[in-house]
Amino acid sequence: MVDESAASIGMMREIDQRMRSRMQALEREVEAAKVRTRFLGIGLVVTLALLAIVAVFPDVLATAGVRSAAESIEVRRITLLGEGRSRRGEWAVDRDGNVRLSLLDKQGRPRMNLTVLDAGSPGLSLSNPDGQRRAVLGLLPDGKSTLVFADDGGLPRAVLGLDPSLDAASIVFADANGVSRVGLGLDGTGVGSVMLPEGEAGPGGS
Repeated sequence: MVDESAASIGMMREIDQRMRSRMQALEREVEAAKVRTRFLGIGLVVTLALLAIVAVFPDVLATAGVRSAAESIEVRRITLLGEGRSRRGEWAVDRDGNVRLSLLDKQGRPRMNLTVLDAGSPGLSLSNPDGQRRAVLGLLPDGKSTLVFADDGGLPRAVLGLDPSLDAASIVFADANGVSRVGLGLDGTGVGSVMLPEGEAGPGGS
């Protein structure tokens, strides 16, 4: 009986240590998310936008001298104009090699940005009228996928992540100061973990 209790305590300590290490990694992800939200922006919509332009304005290619589907048009920047020639979007490749599609509201404020960074990472961000990114979805070069929800000030408050290298999924909630307070995790073996506000982790799972 004593041996079983000691084994249970040892297992609890091992799970606790694994959870603490995982949550420390998640906190680093939260900090990195604050930086990534400044750069994330275009992917699949780039192709869809071009197809939409061709479908709605078929004469555009002919005006540019393109006579058949086998020919192409080469540009560095496309500006989308609304009523009264107001800017409603921009599709461009910047000096760093990042491809971006920025869609604006009627007041000319960026509300949705899609990006494929020069390194190959795609991302999507949604912004409020003040220009603060409220939601960001990104796929990192190392295969990690992250979904970040931010408050009105652009501070990440919830981060959902999947790390294929560890076969682990997790979600972390932060307070109004951006400090991680509660976290849930599930590793590839099916062991679940919880980070409590006091910093103590508890095991769980199926």
